Amino acid sequence: MTNDTLEASTTIAAPAEAVFAVLSDPTSHPAIDGTGWVTKALDTEPLTRADQLFRMAMYHANHPDGSYEMINRVAVFEPPRAISWEPGQDRQGDGTPQFGGWIWRYDLVPAGPARTQVTLTYDWSAVPPFLREHITFPPFPVDHLTNSLRRIATASSAIVGPAYPSGGRAPTGRDVRVPVPATGGPITALGRLGIEPGRWRPMRPHSRSTSAPSSRCPARTRNRPAPT
Repeated sequence: MTNDTLEASTTIAAPAEAVFAVLSDPTSHPAIDGTGWVTKALDTEPLTRADQLFRMAMYHANHPDGSYEMINRVAVFEPPRAISWEPGQDRQGDGTPQFGGWIWRYDLVPAGPARTQVTLTYDWSAVPPFLREHITFPPFPVDHLTNSLRRIATASSAIVGPAYPSGGRAPTGRDVRVPVPATGGPITALGRLGIEPGRWRPMRPHSRSTSAPSSRCPARTRNRPAPT
């Protein structure tokens, strides 16, 4: 039996709510991508539910077109503990994405006051045999995952202020202090998680969006870039 996953873990000096806010904000994904292939979020609304779709602009030097587009479907959405998505493409041009079976998953576990253990898993166990004939899995070393975790740590720490409430307990989303940027970014996602930028005062619980749904490399032949 083969192990169809790559996995890496690290502990980040930020509460789970802040880390989850980064992961659920598509505009953060180019900065936290460990492959360097994600160039821009084409759908910028924060992720709020399972089955939501969000598109990413990509670039790979070995891709036939250089630039291309991926459509990701949120598979797991459990704030602030777990989030995953499955990349796919609109191969027929009819607006219906086809998914290859590989998944990116992030599991968040509190590791003390304002600290979170983050485990990133790349899982290709659902990739069908016909794709495996053309794609070598895993398509990259585990270093891509550890690089992404370092970037997630940097992004999470950047939005969390230096002070936390005393009392020996891990902060909740209502305790997180974050700087207030001029526009958008992870702060938008923090607000949806019940975190009020720059204050300790509790916020009212947010309501999840019920709007319609709005990555990484596509399936390839052996002379094309690997999927992410």
